This record gives sequence, structure tokens and C-alpha cells, in this order.
Amino acid sequence: MRHFPPVHSFLPGRLVLVGLLTLAVSIGALTRPASAFRLVAYNLLNYDNLDTVRNPSFQTVLSGIGDVDILAVEEVQDATALNRFLNNVLNVIEPGEWAAATFFNDPQMSFNQALFYRTSTMTFVSADTIGNYPRDISYFRLRPKPYTSSSAEIIVFVTHFKASSGSDNEQTRYEEAQRLRTFMNNQSAGTNMIVCGDFNMYTSAEDAYQELIESQANNIGRVQDPINTPGAWHNSYTYRFVHTQSTRTDYLDPSDGGSTGGMDDRFDFILPTYSLADGEGVDQIASTYTAYGQDGNHYNANINDSPTNTAVGQTIADALQRASDHLPVYLDFQVPAIVSADASLDFGTVILGAVAQQTLTVENTATAPADELNYTLTAPSGFTAPSGSFQDVAGGGGNAHTITMLTSSEGVKSGNLVVSSND
Repeated sequence: MRHFPPVHSFLPGRLVLVGLLTLAVSIGALTRPASAFRLVAYNLLNYDNLDTVRNPSFQTVLSGIGDVDILAVEEVQDATALNRFLNNVLNVIEPGEWAAATFFNDPQMSFNQALFYRTSTMTFVSADTIGNYPRDISYFRLRPKPYTSSSAEIIVFVTHFKASSGSDNEQTRYEEAQRLRTFMNNQSAGTNMIVCGDFNMYTSAEDAYQELIESQANNIGRVQDPINTPGAWHNSYTYRFVHTQSTRTDYLDPSDGGSTGGMDDRFDFILPTYSLADGEGVDQIASTYTAYGQDGNHYNANINDSPTNTAVGQTIADALQRASDHLPVYLDFQVPAIVSADASLDFGTVILGAVAQQTLTVENTATAPADELNYTLTAPSGFTAPSGSFQDVAGGGGNAHTITMLTSSEGVKSGNLVVSSND
């Protein structure tokens, strides 16, 4: 009697993974991995195109802050001065790393706002101004690298409100704040915006400050103060840890026209919208908010007076005094998650009714303190994937998921597995 081998049905199958969102995984060209970016706001004090005395001090200050990605500045005389600061300060510290965004010359002012960015970590998207009365307010749209989605973009408004005390000056600041808040409220819901610069405000009770932070019928443009320190900042020992002006008590030689009086005012701010304070995607890291060089021990004094500055040391304190009458302020922001997954899963040829499984690895390749990756899996017909929501923290090493091919019927099976995430 002849015996014939049993007849089997086979299922050659391949599962291809396709993300709903762009999968940005190539970050090797970055100076630092995608994790966070640092924004610095700094009043450069009448920086003109002949200024060379202060350049070494600016180099020392900005090198001391370190890891700066966006530098928003006030009091730049013109485009020539802008390029001199770019080439004689920033690109001396880090050659070839820096570029200047579009420059706007304010006809109402002899000095202007400007913005510089590190080209290896930030993509410059566009720039404009919301008008120059009573003063120009420039804004700049940027996106951290390597992200390509508009949801990763931020808009940075650089302001320099009217100076000095008195009801007329306060009213002018209020009008500037109203114009700014109206413009911000007219943006799309969820737009990530940051207002920074020299506000020249003496107290949180000023109408200008309240206009920016208060709840209104439209809160798209509402900002919040990361250090939440309301009060009468001017000439108050209580607020010595947040004062940003003035770094000197007398005129320096050679004179740069800076204000005197010592450290007794909080004029400089970085104020993000609430969309940057929800813990998701691009988001502020509030604990990093720093008035650079402010140790609380130099109230109404020079920033470099004895005792030695405990925040930055003597060398940087000397540079802070010489460079400007303002301290720079900085704040770090986390970046979104970056999803990475296997390109495909090959199940090969499987016997009818057999168990056919492959392991899918999904990972957040962004570097802490980037946002956590949240995602779900949706399998195509003929396959199953774990249900529910999953999470991988930045640098967490990834999650392994068992994907099963159904083998109850014969034939070729393939399809697209959808990874839906907050990348």
C-alpha cells in the first residue's frame, strides 16, 4: 500500500507598517538630539554698528548660559548692527552655527527688536510685524528640528514696551498690550505662542500685564507667567530674586548709555501661552525659568559687587555688568515625541491553523525631557494587534507588541498596520 503525504494549505503573509503621521527618525545631524530647546530674551542696550567694547562680554555671557537655540533681543540699531552682533558675537562663540531672522526697522524707534536662531536645531519658517504704533512688535515663526509638522511650530513675539513710570507711559504700555493680545487671540486655537522682551512694567497690577495674563472671552492669546510671582516688583527687596535691571549703579567707562540704580526692577519676561503649559508636545519646562546671574544678593547694587555672585561667579558677573544694563532671561521647552517602529513584519509561509505571530517594536526616539509618546495600534483585516493606549517616555527603550496573523483560512494576507501617535 502506498502512503501519500498529507495535504497542507499555506498562508504566505506580510504585514507592512505605515504611520498616520510622519515618522521623523533621522536626527544624527543635530548638534544635540531632539529633547528640548532654550529661548533667551536679552535687551542688548543700544547695540549699534560701531560697538566693539562690549562684544567680548556678550560672548562670555552667552557662552555661560550655554545650549541657546533662540535668542530674542531688543535695542538693535539697524540691520548693520544686527549682522555685526551675529558675526562678532554669536558666530565667534560657535562658528557657522547662527543665523539672523528677518529684520524689521521700526520708524517710531531708533532701536529695534530682532531674533537669532541656531541653524542646526531650529528651522526658521517666517516673520512679520503687527504694526509699529505706538511701537513695533515683531513676531517669528520657528520649528525645532527634525520636526516637519506645523503642530511643532512656535511663534515668538519680541516686544519692547514704552519705558518710564507715570500714567501716560502706563497707558501706552496698555495700548501695546491690547494690540498684542488682540492679534494673538485671532490665531488658531492651540497655536503655541511666546511673548518675550523688555516690558518696562513696575508692578503686576499694571493694566498692560493684566491684559496679557487675564482670562477673556477669547483665551487663545492668554499667556501665563512661569514663575508666577505677582507683586510690586520695583524697588522691593522681596522680589530681589526676579529683578533683571539694572546691572550697574553708575555709568561705566566708556559709557554705553545704560540705566543706573542697581538691581531693583523686573522688566524682562518670557510669557508662554497656555497651550505651552499643558504637558503635551512642545511645552515649557517652568522650573528652568532663569534670570541669568540673579543670585538675590545684589539688591540695589552692581551685579558684580562683593560678595561674589553665587549664581554665575565673578567673571560672568563682570561680563553681565559690562554687556548690558539688563540680565538675560531664559526658559527651556520640551519637544514632541518621535515615533519609530519596524518598517515591516514578515510572517513567511504558515501552515493552515498554526499560530503565526511577530513582534512589533514601537519606540520614542526623542531624548528626555522630550514629551512622552502616546499611541494606539490598529490592525488590518486578517491580523490582530493589542488594543488600548500605550506610552513610551523619551529614551524609554520602546515597547514590544505581539501581532498575530489569523490562519483559519488560506490565501495571501497583507495590509497596513496603523500606528496613531502624538508624534
